Amino acid sequence: MKLFFSYKFADERFVDLVYEMLLKQGLEVFYWSKTGAAGQLDGLLAKDIHSSDAMIAFLGTKWGGVQQDEVNYFKQTRGERPLIPVSISGNVPHDARLAVASYPLIAAAGNGNECARQISMEIVRQLGQHWTEDGGLPRTYIVDYEKVFLDQYRAKDPALLNRLRCECGWTEWPKVEKKEAALHNPITDNSIGGLSDDSEMILLDARKKTESNGVDELMLPEARPRKMLRYPQKGKPDFRVGVLVSGGIAPGINAVIDGIVSRHFLYSDRQKTAGLRHRLEVWGYREGFKALLGVGV
Repeated sequence: MKLFFSYKFADERFVDLVYEMLLKQGLEVFYWSKTGAAGQLDGLLAKDIHSSDAMIAFLGTKWGGVQQDEVNYFKQTRGERPLIPVSISGNVPHDARLAVASYPLIAAAGNGNECARQISMEIVRQLGQHWTEDGGLPRTYIVDYEKVFLDQYRAKDPALLNRLRCECGWTEWPKVEKKEAALHNPITDNSIGGLSDDSEMILLDARKKTESNGVDELMLPEARPRKMLRYPQKGKPDFRVGVLVSGGIAPGINAVIDGIVSRHFLYSDRQKTAGLRHRLEVWGYREGFKALLGVGV
């Protein structure tokens, strides 16, 4: 399904968010700032309007000019095609409301990412489509080279954050939430290696030394057994572990999966010996994220 976006350039920041979210739903969008080309304004973009299955009209604080012509032309030629007006301002001009008076209006309750998501979901619903959660993953590569990303992230580059906002829905730099671990590791005989207290860290960018205070934003805890565990949760008899592989050919992945399964059963046996009984399930997901999201399987 192809959509035609009618909007004022002053509203592009919000329209960008809706555009990226609808692309992730598999919809094709004619959006001037992304897909327009010189010369297309002649003839009221008639070719693109005719080839679209629906029009989304974003109503801001201004109205008239090309947008008014686009909406009027679509109304005259639309046939059974839906026109979906979206109010993105509390001060929409009277002429704009009058132009779409006979169509159900979607009203935005703000201008941030969550508002754009709700608007996008309602557009998809009105189009008779099924909304699929995207997990906040980008459609395309944000940068061509990972070290460029690290440099821009470290510098809090606003251009990078804007890309992440449009592509992933991020409105601020991400932070890792550390959950409390209150369960002592039942394996203490060094059979799985030395246990960590989270003091061992990995520097993501080997080109840069840690700061003078010993702290660097691009450091993550080393992946290794811990002295304290978070799972299984006390009072919850079932513990379910999911194993998902995605991304193409991965040499040695079978050994990794075997290690994950074997380690969890070892933990379970030792916890039962210590009197902490629980029911363990290990699930494998076929077709990567498609299985997890229930898409196309």
